[in-house]
Amino acid sequence: MRPLYETPQHLKVEREIAQKLEKAWKCNLYKLPISYRADYLALREKPVGVIEIKHRAKRYKKMFLSLHKFLESKALAEKLMVPFVLVYGFPEGIWWGNVTSYPLDIEVGGRTDRGDWQDTEPMQMFELQGFKRL
Repeated sequence: MRPLYETPQHLKVEREIAQKLEKAWKCNLYKLPISYRADYLALREKPVGVIEIKHRAKRYKKMFLSLHKFLESKALAEKLMVPFVLVYGFPEGIWWGNVTSYPLDIEVGGRTDRGDWQDTEPMQMFELQGFKRL
């Protein structure tokens, strides 16, 4: 079994972003168990979206998400007939985009600083120009 690298600080920042989304979108975000892959289910009495939140200290030329997480989260959203929304929190603000129909753009990448060979994997890449600022 792989170690979990998510720290209490990561979860705190993620929850702060989720609270801003709840206020802006007038919905409740329900934290999903890790087995669901996505972070939250957005609810307005019934599901209205599957949400993945990423917090980054800086922007890269392209943003990315594990291909496995992208495909699993997208499949969940499609089964629920709701959008899969990817959210990036940066120091200068929060951007979000409906990536349900995002075309595949795969590169191999990831972290190399933890000595975990599974940190490098196929990644789904995203151009931020299609995302909206919260």
